[in-house]
Amino acid sequence: MQTPKLNVEDVAVHLIDDPHAPMRSDIDLDGIRELSESIRSLGLINPISVVPRGERFECVAGHRRLLAVRLLGAATIAAVVRELDDAGVVAVMATENLERSDVDPVDEALLIGRAIGEDESKIPELAKSINRSVAWVRDRLDLLGYPDELIAAIRAGRISLGVAKYIGKVTSEKIRDFFIKDASANGWTVLQAQVQFNLWESGVLDNIDNPPPPPADMPLPESARARAICARCGTLAVHPNLTSVFVHAECPPDEVVEAPAAAPTPSLEA
Repeated sequence: MQTPKLNVEDVAVHLIDDPHAPMRSDIDLDGIRELSESIRSLGLINPISVVPRGERFECVAGHRRLLAVRLLGAATIAAVVRELDDAGVVAVMATENLERSDVDPVDEALLIGRAIGEDESKIPELAKSINRSVAWVRDRLDLLGYPDELIAAIRAGRISLGVAKYIGKVTSEKIRDFFIKDASANGWTVLQAQVQFNLWESGVLDNIDNPPPPPADMPLPESARARAICARCGTLAVHPNLTSVFVHAECPPDEVVEAPAAAPTPSLEA
């Protein structure tokens, strides 16, 4: 099946508005200047896409190209005029931007949220239209419910989306704030976030009034380094200062002793 040919028109630049909800919240002015010089030398290779908004138009793909052409002072720009609903706008914007590695996941989430609104039945169709999984779309929607401090840390690149998924589940504001600060300062891995979340979920951290900050002279952890709040003293413990031991459920906590040398694993046939 052939892709239908798109009609390209010359649209007056002054009639084109910026995207209502741009995919990228940050604008690299130096990059726009470089793109502007490239267009001056080579011309506009790919047209932008716009949708009619009354007597004006909204740019839905090619925002950086539009900004560069404005910088050149051009009167018109080559554009494909499309008739799209909100879901269609999202699909076009996502197709152009999601393959870029530098797109902010918060920007992705805002755009996805705009398309879905309150109707979660749209998720499968939207996921298919942007060539993403339903889980990917839901992860972005979950991000919109995170506290402002966590969203800011994600946007700044201090906390990964995988780590944020665990921190965002913590309902204790005190513990969550500590997790955000510690993860930002020490570069938590997803494994570390999972360990800390499991400690909180099990109630180990409930009686800690003031979760201790990490030591000031602590080096950044390696990728697989384990860190947790000690269940006994409530202070931060860092591998190799952590020990995993097996105990009987009926043994009092103060009777935990050093584990003996490992014995041969019993045969399942014994």
